[in-house]
Amino acid sequence: MFDIALVGNGACGGSEEQVNRSEAASPRRPGHDRTAVVTTADLSRWTSQLDEMEGVRWDRIRAVRAAISDGDYLTDHHLDAALDGLLRDLDE
Repeated sequence: MFDIALVGNGACGGSEEQVNRSEAASPRRPGHDRTAVVTTADLSRWTSQLDEMEGVRWDRIRAVRAAISDGDYLTDHHLDAALDGLLRDLDE
């Protein structure tokens, strides 16, 4: 599951039909490229590509997602580690 908010016509992109309907209904703005709309077909293809990549630790990803869903992930320890990493990256 991707956490992409409001891309296309829904939480994770629209179907091809929804995208075509929205393109017809919305006026084009200068510099706005409607070909960049992410569809469910795109998300499916990207998920398949990720599944085939080596080095993706799916067990860790599932464990973190479950902890986030349960409200157990954002602890003081994790928050401190994230802020320390952010500050370290900003110093580089």
